[in-house]
Amino acid sequence: MEEITAIILAGGSSRRMGQDKGLMNLGGRPMIHHVIAMAELFADDIIIISSNKDYEQFGYAVHADEVEDAGPLGGIFTGLNQSKTDQNLILCCDTPMISPELLGKLIDQKTEAQIVIPEHDGFVHHLTGRYHKSILGKAKECIEAKELKLSDFVAKVETEVFNANHLHPINFVNVNSVEEFNALQK
Repeated sequence: MEEITAIILAGGSSRRMGQDKGLMNLGGRPMIHHVIAMAELFADDIIIISSNKDYEQFGYAVHADEVEDAGPLGGIFTGLNQSKTDQNLILCCDTPMISPELLGKLIDQKTEAQIVIPEHDGFVHHLTGRYHKSILGKAKECIEAKELKLSDFVAKVETEVFNANHLHPINFVNVNSVEEFNALQK
């Protein structure tokens, strides 16, 4: 496999959490640290997308969204624009339980598709995937047209969705509330 960059999205507003969720301690470490540790196993470089300079403590480049209020698609656009590699893992700071097995499956999918994303238990996980830099133009078009829904975007480019039902559901836990965070702590 060619070189790959991990782009970790940490720019959400965290309204339901009341604080920057990527920096909340989970098992004694910031939640994003768990994602970084997994990304380091596979990626040649890591980029964090956030306007919060506190993320610089992890030693990787931190970039604010180049287009404000464009949601996750804007974060992906910024990350791909900053990436020096064609192949990129898109990960989120609030899915801290991703495993090496999941990341390995994303990377090992043999396809010419521009995006490779998993489906688990009937739900497609758009923000855990392998994204090729060639989608930048289409992402820019969608952002300019204010077509920001990620599921609509991935339908406009070559996307391969693979069955990930054999993986443990913990890989796909997305922490968006204090209740979800507390449940994960147990």
